[in-house]
Amino acid sequence: MQYNILSYVKRFEPYEIIGGLFRDVSRQSIQLTVTERICDIIMSVVNTISEILSTDSVESLRGIINQNREIIAVKRAFDKM
Repeated sequence: MQYNILSYVKRFEPYEIIGGLFRDVSRQSIQLTVTERICDIIMSVVNTISEILSTDSVESLRGIINQNREIIAVKRAFDKM
């Protein structure tokens, strides 16, 4: 009986591990894709505003980041680490 149980577990365990890894990688890929889209939208908005105002988009983005309280708080927290 023990032999049967152990052989059953050994037979299917690698498939479950590979399946779990595949699911995790798939979720991470989807999250990365969504994150990339959000970043692209933000950069598009910043670029459009910068063109209208005739300013440098990198400097505009830097100004937005430097004026954001939440980002400043996170930056300070990381600086203390």
